[in-house]
Amino acid sequence: MPVWLSPLLGFLQPVLDKFFPDKTKQAEFAFELQKLAASQAATELDDAFKLAQDQVQVDDDEAKSSNLFVSGWRPAIGWICGCAFGYNFILQPLLSWVSSIVKIPVPPQLDLSEMTPVLLGMLGLGALHSYDRVKGTIPEEGK
Repeated sequence: MPVWLSPLLGFLQPVLDKFFPDKTKQAEFAFELQKLAASQAATELDDAFKLAQDQVQVDDDEAKSSNLFVSGWRPAIGWICGCAFGYNFILQPLLSWVSSIVKIPVPPQLDLSEMTPVLLGMLGLGALHSYDRVKGTIPEEGK
């Protein structure tokens, strides 16, 4: 039973009692609601799967393109994110240390709050992906 259906049936119990005084009829009605909810959930899941398949096909077509502006934008974003993280966590602290010794202004630290979700999304480290890996609903690569 979907999570939202149980509270709904509890809320509608007085109405069900009025329209379906027979407990068997109430159970049949609740079962039909469950079937309807399951059908809707299956349709939504199927639509999401088709959308993901279409996105994979687009990604594959982009990667195969000989045009650098089509196939190179993902690697470019990856390199930009990697360089920004390298600067922020390795180079900037070293430069700050050197600047305190040499008495020159400290170089700025980057605000990575807007870039981090982009990088995590590119790396496939979203919460749902990680959840699926933990639950074992995504097959291991190469299997």
